[in-house]
Amino acid sequence: MSVKSNLFSSLTNAQHRGKPFVLVPASNWVGSFLSLLMAHGLILGFQTHPQPGRGPTYIVRLKSSRAWSKIKTLSSPGKRVYMSAKKLPRSKNGLGLYVVSTKYGLLTDAQARTQRVGGEVVCEVCI
Repeated sequence: MSVKSNLFSSLTNAQHRGKPFVLVPASNWVGSFLSLLMAHGLILGFQTHPQPGRGPTYIVRLKSSRAWSKIKTLSSPGKRVYMSAKKLPRSKNGLGLYVVSTKYGLLTDAQARTQRVGGEVVCEVCI
């Protein structure tokens, strides 16, 4: 299982179970993704938590209500999905967002369209 799929599963499962927080392995990409979720109000916050012998992790504080229904992986290591800014999909009725990995970092579909940059469509967060 890839790091991204593992992250999406951990976050979704913890939220569906009503957990107040979840521990996920720390990396630059994970930090960027969590910052994006926090900017859109889908999580309360996150902080680095050192674990001796296991490497750093993030403690992600989840909302008490269900902020999203699922995080759907669109691009995988075996099948990358790239799109230009014009071809980026729109979220359904404004509910949800697509996460795009661009040369400027991780952006939502709306931000990528505004900046007119395309990239790898990583996932869809369904609200």
